[in-house]
Amino acid sequence: MQPALPAASGRMPRPSEPAPGRALVLASFDSFLKAAKPIGEALAAAGWQVDTRLVRVRARQLSRRQLTALGYPAPPPAATLAETIAAPDLIDYDVIVLGLDGRRTRAVLGGLRRLPLAARKARPLTIALYPGIVFRHQVHGLANRFGADLILFNSPADHAHYEATCAALGVAADRGVCFGSTVIRADDRSRPAPVWPPRIILYAEQPDVPASRIERLYLVDRLIAYARAHPERTVIIKPRHAPGETTLRPTIHHLAGIVSRAERRGLKPANLRLVYEPIENLLDTTDLCLTVSSTVALQAAARGIPFAILGDFGICEDYGTNFFIDSGCLTTFDALQADHKPALRPHWLERHVLAAEANIPALVETIAQWRDAQHQGGRACAWPPDPFASMGASFNRYQAADGARATGLPLRATCRISPLWARKLRKLVREPRRFFADMAMNWHVRLAAACRRAGARQSALTQRNSCPSVNQTVKTVT
Repeated sequence: MQPALPAASGRMPRPSEPAPGRALVLASFDSFLKAAKPIGEALAAAGWQVDTRLVRVRARQLSRRQLTALGYPAPPPAATLAETIAAPDLIDYDVIVLGLDGRRTRAVLGGLRRLPLAARKARPLTIALYPGIVFRHQVHGLANRFGADLILFNSPADHAHYEATCAALGVAADRGVCFGSTVIRADDRSRPAPVWPPRIILYAEQPDVPASRIERLYLVDRLIAYARAHPERTVIIKPRHAPGETTLRPTIHHLAGIVSRAERRGLKPANLRLVYEPIENLLDTTDLCLTVSSTVALQAAARGIPFAILGDFGICEDYGTNFFIDSGCLTTFDALQADHKPALRPHWLERHVLAAEANIPALVETIAQWRDAQHQGGRACAWPPDPFASMGASFNRYQAADGARATGLPLRATCRISPLWARKLRKLVREPRRFFADMAMNWHVRLAAACRRAGARQSALTQRNSCPSVNQTVKTVT
């Protein structure tokens, strides 16, 4: 049985006709916006005023196609993380849904905590969530979200890990909710039942899994070989995003380029297609879903569609295949070529796959009760305790002091660099692949803009040269 949603302390009866509440949905990339949007839609359906803002991280963060696929005909307003935290109206909202990665979630929560609450009658309820599978850095991700009032977990397994962590730290585990994933839809019995052997095979790509060029070449080669071996079947490759688009982890070796090169050489069979339709539409007609560790596997499992986790690249945390060890669906291309059907284990399905659709109304009710309790109480309640932040408080004060009192040596004795370059250097050291991918994308944007400007100047120059001069016009008239 799922744990009940936690209620706000000091709950009071709701008035018969409460004033409409204000909600803010913060998101960065398409997967985070997709995960947070259903909560905003449910609040809007309940009469709340819901605003959506994007936290700008890099150039071309969300394309027009990505926004349209998510149901946004016009892009929501965007601002940098610092501008978002410094927005004067941030604390005036009744609820803030944080559809952000762990580091940015922690930054927003820290910015809110620094604002004084003594003279305020209310403060926003903060809700943190996860956009997909958590297969590594689980404690780190939890630490970044622990300062939120409610933490929504995608499965009973994730919620059990939260409870075990709280028990080990000796803190209450009353803010975590076994909520389910908002991107998972329950089984739709109206769709055609999957058949075996499969007629339509869908491969769901991930931006950096697998990462190297040789691994991606192998992947496409095996999909081509499978399509050739079964010409009566359709093999669909669904890239995570189109070329030129991006997500939290940029794609370095895009499958579209590899497939197009194979097509130019006449190696691509007719029954292999590369499409960019929404994954929900593709799953409606899929008989077998292939992936390395994408959340699409959980979406397929919730709909009763067989899925296979490709273990050709090994079982490791970096590729997320460790998450599926006990699923019974780990396989290889050789086994798929021989039509060995993956056997999903029911106990794994029960622990890791949960749709949030049934829990959204209870969440909306809890948010409304929290708001009413604060407004009737007449004062803002304190922020929840964050043991992870309190453990590092002493070091943070030491770092902010810009000097080591015991040694008498300044922390920055050698040189001073700007915060921008400090962030770039940290990114280069910690995530070199992402650093160079972002740098290449930014230079691509700059080069494209320069080419457009040069083309416009050349067009204007050509047009000016093609027009007759005044002297030529006078001579012609004479």
